[in-house]
Amino acid sequence: MPAASGATAKSAAASRSATAQSSAGTDVASPGWMLAMVPDATVKQFEASMTVARQTVDDALTMVDQWSDTGRLQIDQALSVSTAAVDSLNTWNKAVIAIMERHMSETRELLATWTSAQDPQQFFEANQDFMRAHVDSFAKDMTAWSQTALQVVSAMMAPLGTPPTDGDHKRAR
Repeated sequence: MPAASGATAKSAAASRSATAQSSAGTDVASPGWMLAMVPDATVKQFEASMTVARQTVDDALTMVDQWSDTGRLQIDQALSVSTAAVDSLNTWNKAVIAIMERHMSETRELLATWTSAQDPQQFFEANQDFMRAHVDSFAKDMTAWSQTALQVVSAMMAPLGTPPTDGDHKRAR
């Protein structure tokens, strides 16, 4: 019986092949008849091509994910720098305002001294005292402003990491 069923299976396959060849293009519901006519080497080549195509698409999607992550990182860094800049500039503005308010107060005091001067001697002494104090104050203010400026720049650049050193620039060349 097994030999007969093997022979029956072979004759059924031959019959399907003959039917597929005779009805080419008429049995649209089952595309298997077309596959039966394609040589095995061609099918294997097609499957290999599809495997390569799938791998290429997977690699492309991986690259897109990496680019997206890099883009998100850059956006986060830009946001951090912007936030640090705003905070730092607020600190800078407060320092400038404090210095300017002090200078305005000193100038008001000078004007009050001028208006209350009884003679030219008092007027010029008040001027001289003001100028001495103003020059000393200006030197201290410039030091404070430069320190605040360094703090502002450092705070703005902190989200980007360690700034490059001169040696890093030389190695890059």
